[in-house]
Amino acid sequence: MKDFFDRLWSIRDKVAGIPAAAFTSGGGASNSALLSLERMIEAFRMEKACNGIVSSGIPTRRDLDACKKLGEALAKAAMKKKRSEG
Repeated sequence: MKDFFDRLWSIRDKVAGIPAAAFTSGGGASNSALLSLERMIEAFRMEKACNGIVSSGIPTRRDLDACKKLGEALAKAAMKKKRSEG
């Protein structure tokens, strides 16, 4: 993940202000990956559209519903930004 963001550092001005959201899915119940992603959102000066989601193990219906809400919040933030740009 660090390598990915290191390579993108040179274009961070192009993504500044763009709405973003983060979610993680994996074998453990750790927030560290989510915290890392959210720090990258801040470092790239993107606009955090909503709180991130951590899913552990096989995603449950609750996890999938939370991801759907995350997607809706991100879409709303993107549409709001697009309208404000005229």
